[in-house]
Amino acid sequence: MKRWYILSLIILVSSCTTETLSLDDATETAYFYLYNKSLYSDTFSRILYDAPIDFRAVDVEENLLYFVFDRTFDRKKAIMKIAKDTQLVEFAPCETGYCNFGGLEGNVDGIYAVRTPLANLKVDSTITFNYQLKSIKDSLNFVQLKGLLDSQLYYQDKAYMAINSQLAHNLGVLVMKKNEGSLFYKFAKRIKGGATTKEKISQRFVDFVVDEIDYSYEDLWYKAEIMKRPHEVLLSGLGDCSAKTILLASLLEQYDISYCLIYYKNHVNVGIQGDFNSMNNYQAELNGITYDIAETTCPKFQIGKTILEKFELSDMLYYQLPSKTGEIFDCFSNEPKKLYTYSEAVEEFN
Repeated sequence: MKRWYILSLIILVSSCTTETLSLDDATETAYFYLYNKSLYSDTFSRILYDAPIDFRAVDVEENLLYFVFDRTFDRKKAIMKIAKDTQLVEFAPCETGYCNFGGLEGNVDGIYAVRTPLANLKVDSTITFNYQLKSIKDSLNFVQLKGLLDSQLYYQDKAYMAINSQLAHNLGVLVMKKNEGSLFYKFAKRIKGGATTKEKISQRFVDFVVDEIDYSYEDLWYKAEIMKRPHEVLLSGLGDCSAKTILLASLLEQYDISYCLIYYKNHVNVGIQGDFNSMNNYQAELNGITYDIAETTCPKFQIGKTILEKFELSDMLYYQLPSKTGEIFDCFSNEPKKLYTYSEAVEEFN
């Protein structure tokens, strides 16, 4: 059975491989971000080609990449953007209606669907990728982007757990560790500004995540949980509660501010240790430590002050201290949760 990664339809079970190909760093990094779930939306391909060209799938056996673009966009210009050799670009055999294109199926009304070998992918190694933020300008080049994929920059453990018998991601493995020489630390320093106390710094970070990162509905659109590293949240300017929580936790890490991740049935937020003069009673007592809730999805949220609709602290289920341990604990019994590797999760939940 042919293995696929189809952007808008399914999640790839097996990882993509380039073992038989020799790719330069820029192409390898671009390929990663085209197929990787962390930028599941069309953001990356559109930035990469500065055009409304959307990546759709990869045939991981034949190393073929599939793209689509609107028929109103010049087809010659489009294929010149994505391919080194335009002769190696193949168009779908159908003009309209339902089409089977090498196993990739779908409606092609109003669009061109094309495929080309991975080795033929055209990538401009000199381009930069701007953070999609409202008031702060920053960017990454390909070298920096590839460097931020280094797993040593993040906390490492098994990537999955179960919440109410449903498979869920261990968000702690995407939190960025403190590194005073890193690009992310320098970025956090800009956000911190002149704040001096840990309480004021924490609120600065919450304000940034709430104000600058728009809420994303990608999980609903693609029927999959979209996981993003901190810089990927900044690159897309989008994130749901998981992505926003990972970004906030990573910012707090850079200034050694004690925090925890708090998991609920269909939600996650951050608890921050500090003297916030709490008036909203959103204080979680976890293993003898008091944390004030920081909610990243509520506009103008003030730690210790803002009252949330339809929020009950008693609904919390599990908590995690990424910088101290890889484990996830029950909020009330302090019993550790079982974590799973991908293969263990497939065996347990499929």
